[in-house]
Amino acid sequence: MHWFLTESRVMENVNGCVKLANKYEQVDVHIIGRLQEWRTKAINGNGGKLLVKVFADIKQQKWHVKLKGNNLYAPVWLMFNS
Repeated sequence: MHWFLTESRVMENVNGCVKLANKYEQVDVHIIGRLQEWRTKAINGNGGKLLVKVFADIKQQKWHVKLKGNNLYAPVWLMFNS
């Protein structure tokens, strides 16, 4: 299953941090912020809230991403491969 967002979303009022470890071979990024409303530039809390966590180990070539959303709306196209 593949997920495709048809349009990009803009995140504002963002807080976060970037941690580098093991001689810059590991990167850990945490970002949280409010999204603009769908297809508008307004930010009044109706666009939802998104938390993104990304961890990458460059030497071992491994990575993972965690997304946590609250009150989000966006059309998503699902495509299934057989």
